[in-house]
Amino acid sequence: MLKNVTNKLLMLIMVMFFIFSSTFSQGSQILLIIDDDYSSPSHADKIRNGLYDAGFDYTEYYAPGDTISPTASYLSEFDIVLWYTANDGVGSFIWNGADEDNPELISYLNNGGIVWFMGNDFLYDRYGGAPDTMHAGDFTYDYMGISTYNVQSKTNDGGVGLPQVDTVAGQQIFSLPTITWTVSSLWYGDGCTPVENAQAIYQMGPEDYVLAGEIASIYYDNGVSNVLTTFFDPYYINTAENLATFLSDGITYLENQIEVEPTTVNITFQVDMSVKI
Repeated sequence: MLKNVTNKLLMLIMVMFFIFSSTFSQGSQILLIIDDDYSSPSHADKIRNGLYDAGFDYTEYYAPGDTISPTASYLSEFDIVLWYTANDGVGSFIWNGADEDNPELISYLNNGGIVWFMGNDFLYDRYGGAPDTMHAGDFTYDYMGISTYNVQSKTNDGGVGLPQVDTVAGQQIFSLPTITWTVSSLWYGDGCTPVENAQAIYQMGPEDYVLAGEIASIYYDNGVSNVLTTFFDPYYINTAENLATFLSDGITYLENQIEVEPTTVNITFQVDMSVKI
């Protein structure tokens, strides 16, 4: 009898291990939206290669080719959306291709969506040159966590361009303390002020740069959605290895924000406790 009970307990442990492994071994469903028909040559290939080097599978959606934003229903099929605009500052589908709020994107975010926005000019697309002030009810305020859009590199630094970005003390997303570029300085990277409770992630640098301290990346959990916003184009990150690390760090952090629906498994074991004499 004792041997029979032991065997059934071992079977129970093996089944539970299988369920646990199956639940957590499946990779996140990632959607890469290429929202750029301006950059030449295309910047998208380097982002694709960076995701490959970082070990992530993904589905791609080319917004300019489809001439429409993905629907909320389609977005909801994915755990994480990477929305990449590169250098494109005109007609972004973040703004529905028409400098207006995108109702499909808002619906997705209002249902717990997770998005990482990346690019140099998507704020310029909607607001033109800095500065500008955001308010409650604005997409940039409510979802991106931006209070004010302050500056653009090159435009507001005397034509110098942004030499680097540095992590803000206390941020827990990225492992690269400083990012430099494949070019001597980055043009049209944005600097913003986060809303209360949003996290400043990267800031303009170095310390002697005229726009030093302006926030170049923000993470905002508004209690429903999770949005990471990078106000520079990672295409320009100085090495392929650093690009892969940057993408991996951001996606891994966002993966940890995914809410996993609890799974109920009913397993019944009948154990014979009778004693034979």
